Amino acid sequence: MKIFNIGLDNKERAYVQVEDFITLTKVGKPIPASIYDKAMKVKYCTNDNRYNFIEFNEPEEIEFFKNFEWIVNYKDIRYLTSDELKALAKRDNDEANDIAELWNTLTPEEKKLNMDAANRYSLLHHRIKSYGQMLWHKQGHIRLNMPIEPDDSGWIIDYLNYKVTIQSSLDPNIFLVFKDDESLLNDDNSIKQEMIEEAMKVAEDNIIDTNEFFANDFDLEVRTSDDKKYLIFEYKLKEYVDELDNNKLNKKGSK
Repeated sequence: MKIFNIGLDNKERAYVQVEDFITLTKVGKPIPASIYDKAMKVKYCTNDNRYNFIEFNEPEEIEFFKNFEWIVNYKDIRYLTSDELKALAKRDNDEANDIAELWNTLTPEEKKLNMDAANRYSLLHHRIKSYGQMLWHKQGHIRLNMPIEPDDSGWIIDYLNYKVTIQSSLDPNIFLVFKDDESLLNDDNSIKQEMIEEAMKVAEDNIIDTNEFFANDFDLEVRTSDDKKYLIFEYKLKEYVDELDNNKLNKKGSK
């Protein structure tokens, strides 16, 4: 998947998943050197990093990724229901099946002249995997490691008197608390409990409205970002939290 977002500095950035870039290298399209250099810092696509996003911030890099419709735009599907995601997957699967049926009628010579169809078949299945990822993320089975930054199209609460903003993150399950001047969070008491309570109500209503799997049972994790600029509130399905805890226990027991 890919994400396009305008940051607090009013600059647009593109974020592209590791496995999408690896697929891009196999498509045979020319890749600008700056993009290749940034992406090649991730040498391998593994189960540990396949859902991670690579940042691209140059205008020509951003435009490059806007041209690939087979890389699913995360913002286009993040609020879809499970039925809507399954319908998109069925649509693409039906097209892939049509290509396969036609491909099986071609002679070897004709197949050589229709490699675009073979590529289209593969890219449709790649897109179907992205719909599955989004569904698994909503259900809490996997975690898409999205950048921690405010969503330029999300909800926002401005506390002008305190120079504090609370805003949804790119992940709808996360909201961020930060100072308007982007200074480090400290103990100056500018962040009030009533602000957090109001933001939690907005966040929980939004999550329940956009993710049917959050209707009942979830936990809230609070932490500070590594750069100390954001107070992060992340909602997690109990199933997902318990799964993480079980993994930790299993690792400890295996030592």
